[in-house]
Amino acid sequence: MTMSNRGVRARLISRDIRRDIRLVCLCLGAFLLTIVVVQLLSMTVMAVIVLLSDPEILPEMGVAQDTMNLNISPYLDAQAFPEMEAFEDRLLDLFKNYSGLLSILGMVCGLPWFFLLRGKRFVTSDVTRRNASPKAATLAVLFILILAAQGLMILLLAALEPLLNQGGGSLVDTLEEATSALTQDPWGLLYVMVLGPVCEELVFRGAIMRRLEKHGANFAIVISALLFGLYHMLLFQVVFAFFVGLILAYTAGRFSLKWAMLLHIANNSLAVLTESLNSQVAEVFFTALFLCALIAAPFILFTQRKLLAAQRQAGAPLFTKTYAYAFSSPWIWILMVILTGSGVAMLGVF
Repeated sequence: MTMSNRGVRARLISRDIRRDIRLVCLCLGAFLLTIVVVQLLSMTVMAVIVLLSDPEILPEMGVAQDTMNLNISPYLDAQAFPEMEAFEDRLLDLFKNYSGLLSILGMVCGLPWFFLLRGKRFVTSDVTRRNASPKAATLAVLFILILAAQGLMILLLAALEPLLNQGGGSLVDTLEEATSALTQDPWGLLYVMVLGPVCEELVFRGAIMRRLEKHGANFAIVISALLFGLYHMLLFQVVFAFFVGLILAYTAGRFSLKWAMLLHIANNSLAVLTESLNSQVAEVFFTALFLCALIAAPFILFTQRKLLAAQRQAGAPLFTKTYAYAFSSPWIWILMVILTGSGVAMLGVF
């Protein structure tokens, strides 16, 4: 092949990779935006329902008078007007009671975007494709590695929490706020333990990973895991989700998407169990379990080094500059900045 032909081929490959990265990022961004819009519209509908059910919850005469003076800002102060505080409390309670159902609704409304990536394969061959059947011992090893990621998250949380507390933020409080409402009602439990994992597998190990596989299996695994981590936004969850994403992507690629769904469901169910027990004994037990898994992880990886070497060789990117071309796309950086910035804002540091 002449130098000119190689240059043309490199440009075509670069264009193809950048196009796929652009489509993946746009679909994922549209998916997340759809979830946010559904949540906001739902809150608006809930606010209307609260007002219609009790129109006198706001001080009518005062509002009318201040509206004539084009000054309604005092009514945004809940302390000055108990009616406004009562309105906010009722709205918040309503949102908490239906947060699981709204999360499911947002996820379902966002999924159609990924038909742009995969077409009907998104719900057919991406789900049904099977390369091999895993042994029970293999699944156990993969789950131990997921538990090891939990242990890493515990260590990261312990290291970062004091630093964030000095700046007025808190990882612990943010995580509790994000999960407490979902684990307190049946719809929330259904979302966290079943529907959320299934939909996330369809998105990340289904549409996204399958779309990128033509550029190399390992490339598809790494990029899908990176996006899965960023999707969780919070710093310590980003690290945890990235490593879990690598394991789930490997599982989906080597076996099938269904086994990745099963491991994801098992992980989320265990997380719900650890939170629901809410006792010091349970907290110590599960913390010890996660840290033991973290200690065991290097030994597991060492014993599986031949398998990892085979995977690294067989799944190597088809072009040496595949990663460079992918990260030369501005779309992946735009998505990374938006999701990282959103995660930082959620911590309440600034």
